Amino acid sequence: KYIMKRIEANDPAAMRQEGLGKYYKGDFTGSFEHCSKAAEAGDADAHCQLSRLYNLGHGVEKDEKKETYHMEEAATVVILRPDSFLEVMNGTTAVRRGGRNILLLLLNLDMTVQ
Repeated sequence: KYIMKRIEANDPAAMRQEGLGKYYKGDFTGSFEHCSKAAEAGDADAHCQLSRLYNLGHGVEKDEKKETYHMEEAATVVILRPDSFLEVMNGTTAVRRGGRNILLLLLNLDMTVQ
């Protein structure tokens, strides 16, 4: 399978894709494992997924500090890679306009525009 070859080659996008697939199949531990590896390689969407997992307590204990950490890491990566797109998810919205992303983070009732 192509995606498994990409995962073996340490492709962060493939690791994240596999992690998201596992999440939607209910395998939250598998999602955490794959997204953690992708996030370590700098994948912004993987950081968002990890934030979601910590927010909901899926496959991990709920942890507001880790949830916030991964959201902030995702925002940092987006600033470095403005062409990436973050899905709309709990507490985060990204809008693509003219090739640029507007990222709104709602953390601790604080709204910041990056």
